[in-house]
Amino acid sequence: MLLTLALVTALSAHAWVPDCHPVARPEAGPALASTYGGPAHKTPCSDEDLAALMESLKAQNFDVGRKQVVMKHLKDHWYTVDQVKKILAPFQFPDNKVDVAAKLYPRVTDQQNFDQIYDLLPF
Repeated sequence: MLLTLALVTALSAHAWVPDCHPVARPEAGPALASTYGGPAHKTPCSDEDLAALMESLKAQNFDVGRKQVVMKHLKDHWYTVDQVKKILAPFQFPDNKVDVAAKLYPRVTDQQNFDQIYDLLPF
């Protein structure tokens, strides 16, 4: 143990580590936002996209399939609270509604209204 500590101390005192140059980070802007966490703007999905999602949800026989459809869709879309209400409606089990609502929350454009979703969830 003492030998290891001495070795680490000795190595850290010597400059044998290759030079590290700081990487220039891009300035904030659309490119940065799309690279680090999604689109630069948070436009809710269109009525057509929501209608297609709802059809896909209705085509699923079980909540497991519905959850998979939502998880795939939310990667590329943003939602309003009213849209989240519609998305949660086809789910049969309360636990699944809670899980999906929690997954959708970061993608909601009007999070200040998310308390409206709580009325739909069992606690």
